[in-house]
Amino acid sequence: MSVRFKFKNDLDYHSVPCDGLNISVRDLKRAIIRQNKLGKVTDFDLLITNTVTGQTYLNENELINKNTTVTVQRSPLPEGKKKVWEEDILGMTLQPTGSSVSASSSLNISSMLQLSTSADSEETKLDRMMVNSTEMYREKNWTKYKGQKALPEGSRPPANWKCSKCFQNHWVADCPFANSEMKRTTGIPRSFLQPSEDTVPGAKINPQGIVVVNEMEKKAYSEVKYEKSPWVADERPSAPKIKIPPELVCPVCKDILNEAVMMPCCAEAACDECARDGIISSDGSKCPICQESGVSPEEVIPYRLFRDKVDKFQNQTGYTKQKKPPAPPAAGTAISFLDMKPTLPDIVLPDPNDSKFDSLISQKERYISCTLYRKSMRDTFICV
Repeated sequence: MSVRFKFKNDLDYHSVPCDGLNISVRDLKRAIIRQNKLGKVTDFDLLITNTVTGQTYLNENELINKNTTVTVQRSPLPEGKKKVWEEDILGMTLQPTGSSVSASSSLNISSMLQLSTSADSEETKLDRMMVNSTEMYREKNWTKYKGQKALPEGSRPPANWKCSKCFQNHWVADCPFANSEMKRTTGIPRSFLQPSEDTVPGAKINPQGIVVVNEMEKKAYSEVKYEKSPWVADERPSAPKIKIPPELVCPVCKDILNEAVMMPCCAEAACDECARDGIISSDGSKCPICQESGVSPEEVIPYRLFRDKVDKFQNQTGYTKQKKPPAPPAAGTAISFLDMKPTLPDIVLPDPNDSKFDSLISQKERYISCTLYRKSMRDTFICV
């Protein structure tokens, strides 16, 4: 059971449920306002017209039968006037909550006492008791707050209304921080916060609506960071180079001694790797320092004195020996193929999508067919 309606500029009809055989014009208008979410206080009225008979319902107490099709049209009110659609709920919001609850509770108690002296049947008493027990929780006793649009224009918010920005008792539209991007102080200890102005970088709003700032965050905002372009050369002075003592410099690689050894021929100190490579790579096993021939790389002696000095120097300065890339072989030097690892040639497979692939396949088929033909002819001659 319903009443079908549509606005004058709509194409489709909508329905409003009707509990009985008819519904009043006032209730129909209120249901249309709720269904279309047009607000509880509007600056227009609704004009209901019967689609079939063309009758316009001007009396709000007039009843409209079920299954009736009507057309709805907005009718603007005179300037300065408002139409309140939720008068009962609006009246409840302006009353203190405690008075309504106390009135409902007193009504329930009196109704309970009357049940004991009533002459009704037991089933009727039980029904009345169930109704009275939930009377104080009915919608008419609710206190609804739907924001500023639920009250007439210019009215102040209820006493327990809090702004979502600064937690004060005013509408969000009237909040001085409505257009501010300040955040809340959630999770920050109160001991870190100091009162401040809203113009200070990093300012926040605490639950009491006071503008505060974190001292550490304020200090971080005050430090100016200059970004340098990556295309500009770095003019900062480089770290001073560590000077190596002359006695700790290898005469072969001109760097600090690494695993110092003593040469058996001239008793000079050199790196273990430099000494052995110099002897092996030279003609006649010559010493890389004094050029004496006939020196064996197995005869070098670990130089404990210089190794201890190098360790002490590196611990004090943090110097590390730079690894140099291997030097290319000199001109005329024979390359040993024994040190080279054998590698297989790269096999390039033809691409099936290539136009040459079909020609390769056809050549292979012709070659196979010719081979088979020659073999068959040879077998024939042998048989003859």
